[in-house]
Amino acid sequence: MGESDINDAYRTVLERSYFSVDGRSIDYYEEARTYFLEFDDGRFQNTFRRLFLTSHDFDTYNFHGNSRKRQDLIDDFKTKYRLDDPGAWICVVLQLETERANTENSRVYFPSSGANDKVSVYLDSKFGSRPNNQ
Repeated sequence: MGESDINDAYRTVLERSYFSVDGRSIDYYEEARTYFLEFDDGRFQNTFRRLFLTSHDFDTYNFHGNSRKRQDLIDDFKTKYRLDDPGAWICVVLQLETERANTENSRVYFPSSGANDKVSVYLDSKFGSRPNNQ
C-alpha cells in the first residue's frame, strides 16, 4: 500500500459533487473544502461552513438545481476561475447564499414607539416605506 493509498483512506470520496479546476480533478471532500475556504481570499468561508458541516451535506446538495437560472454567473466563474460546470454551479450557490446572508444581516428594524416614529418617517422618506409586517 503506497503513501497515497494511506492518505486516501482518511479522505471522503465525492460521489456526486466532484468538479475540476483548471483541468485538475477535485474528487475528495477535503480538497473541495480547502479550495472553497481559500477561494478568492476566503470570500465563501462563512457560507461554506454554514451550509456544509459534513461531507454528506456537500455531496448531496443540489447545486445544479439551485444555480441553473444564473447562467451569467456560471459563465463568469467558468471563465475567471477556470472551473468546469459543476464547479461553477457550486460557486453560484455559494455566491447567492453569501449575498442572501449579508442582506439579512444588514437589515435594521425600529420598533414603533413615540421616539422612533420620527426616525421611521425620516427613513421611509429617504429609502421608501417598509413592509407592514416589519
